[in-house]
Amino acid sequence: MPGARAVPGVRVAQASREIKSDYELAQLLIAASDRLPADEASRAAYFSAASSISSDYELRRVYSTMLKKGPVSAQTLTGILANATSIESDYELSELLRQILSQQTLDDKNRDAFFRTVTTIGSDYERHRALKAVLDRPADNATLEGVLALAATISSDYEAATFLHEVLKQNAVEGALRAPFFKVVAGLSSGYEKGRILQAVVKKPGVSDDTLRDALRSSRGMSGYELSQLLIAVAAARPLTGDLRETYLDAADRLSGYDQSQVLSALVRSERRR
Repeated sequence: MPGARAVPGVRVAQASREIKSDYELAQLLIAASDRLPADEASRAAYFSAASSISSDYELRRVYSTMLKKGPVSAQTLTGILANATSIESDYELSELLRQILSQQTLDDKNRDAFFRTVTTIGSDYERHRALKAVLDRPADNATLEGVLALAATISSDYEAATFLHEVLKQNAVEGALRAPFFKVVAGLSSGYEKGRILQAVVKKPGVSDDTLRDALRSSRGMSGYELSQLLIAVAAARPLTGDLRETYLDAADRLSGYDQSQVLSALVRSERRR
């Protein structure tokens, strides 16, 4: 293998054409990274050279080494993300995306490229991990809407519901976030997971009538204990009036016996608080 000293600065691109072994090229690029000039052109050449590596592990290793040096420009990041879609290992790709998010936030310049890369992750667990990393950084509404749209593609009820709980810890489900949030809820087939999420929604301080209404509408398909606990939580949120009260009663009609008597009693107690 040519020594690292034979590849000064931006000549890494030449090395990528001459070295065929993924391991050898990765080793060379990693060694050269310490002496690479800090300018954007040199970093772009470095990432371009890495794009010829086909091994998922070696490619992620090279990218990770350079990313440790700090945030990259929007143009360079877009190139990294475009090439990262070739990584077939869900774990390696998720780790790379998480590393990117650990040092720079998503914005109009890089958000779409990042989300396109996330869609290539097949594992629900790894996709969830990548999306959770977005929540760990400051995010505007456009980013949150995008991350919820991707969460709707998670097929595992547990992973999707856990992600929604993570969203709720930091955000109110109001305004523009309401529709994409409830779209994810609609995809949950487990009454248990759906009930957990909807109860958490209605218990949020300052929950609006519109959100309570959507929570009740999202309960279609639920029954028994899970539905009764949700309705009791809705009644505890505030006294219900108008069409919100009618929506509550429509949901209560799906219950019978003890469960129904419990939710109707909760409604009466709520109305007495007026």
